[in-house]
Amino acid sequence: TLFPQMVEVPLVSKHRVLTQVAGHNMDAIQILPPLMIGENEVDYFVTAFAETLKACRQFPGPMLELALNTAKSKSAKRADSRLNGAQAEAAAAH
Repeated sequence: TLFPQMVEVPLVSKHRVLTQVAGHNMDAIQILPPLMIGENEVDYFVTAFAETLKACRQFPGPMLELALNTAKSKSAKRADSRLNGAQAEAAAAH
């Protein structure tokens, strides 16, 4: 499902909080805190998580951000593969 990604992407891009999807087809995320964590870091995470969940209720909100990030990633990968293909052709010509 897309819900975990809708939470995960803004957490890392806007708040620099590392999380990951807990598993395939699961509406759960794993929090990846540092080994040493204090009360300030916990408060920061709770605030960031609350803001992110609040944004999920708004349209287009994180859904649009997720779609744009996915499109940018795929576009960059295509450009890289084209560049690598052109470099390979140039190397083969020499």
